[in-house]
Amino acid sequence: MQVWGAFYGSTEKERIQQELAVRFQSLWDMHAPEEYRGIPIQRDTYQHTGYEDDAMLLTQELYDALLEHYADLEYDDVSPAMIGKKWLVVVDYHN
Repeated sequence: MQVWGAFYGSTEKERIQQELAVRFQSLWDMHAPEEYRGIPIQRDTYQHTGYEDDAMLLTQELYDALLEHYADLEYDDVSPAMIGKKWLVVVDYHN
């Protein structure tokens, strides 16, 4: 989720958006499942290199849902042996 309009030219509107972002983060941290608390809810959608917490350790559930069907790996064969040993990062790149 992103607080739209956070980059206003008006310093007053920008201050209000920053306050809203803090409130949204507090609400998220209060109501999100425990393992997701602390993850920033407001993200810059134009950051091309992603964020530190974008990668996830590969689980059986992730393997079954994504890797088994959609993986495009250059140097590794996709196999269940990767579970618990490899990290998964979903890259959504548009030209």
